[in-house]
Amino acid sequence: MNAKTVNILQSALGESGPHLARLLLRCQQEPRLRAFACACARFALRACELDDPVLWQAVNVADRYDALSTVDRDLSILMRAAEAQVDQLDNDAFTAQDREEAGTVPQGTYQRAFQRARAATSALRCLSASAMDAAVEACYEAYFATGNAGAFATMGEAMFNQRD
Repeated sequence: MNAKTVNILQSALGESGPHLARLLLRCQQEPRLRAFACACARFALRACELDDPVLWQAVNVADRYDALSTVDRDLSILMRAAEAQVDQLDNDAFTAQDREEAGTVPQGTYQRAFQRARAATSALRCLSASAMDAAVEACYEAYFATGNAGAFATMGEAMFNQRD
């Protein structure tokens, strides 16, 4: 993970960002980083009431493995299916934005579609080969799905300050 990625997380999450970024950088345990990514994605999927089975499967698969390899055929198929869901939800958000700007749908339609797309992206990011990338990117996307930086800071505190 590069410094730019950490800076993005720090700035995106406001006051909680720098502390959470430090916790992530300090953690050297891939299973814990992956578990954090999955917890963030689950929080976002629930908050956005997104019950797509492919996205939930992506999170559940990611949570079971310490290291993911995109060479795995089943994982590759799952990633493509999750990417297709993300693409569809992104397209839905762009359509909602156009319609909202045209005044043909109620205010807030775009925001809700955007949040759902970000929650889906959070689930997809759990499948990143790097556990650190998964943690940072899933948290980032989940934050934009929910706007709840405090929840992710609390999750980070609980997961990264545990003693084994």
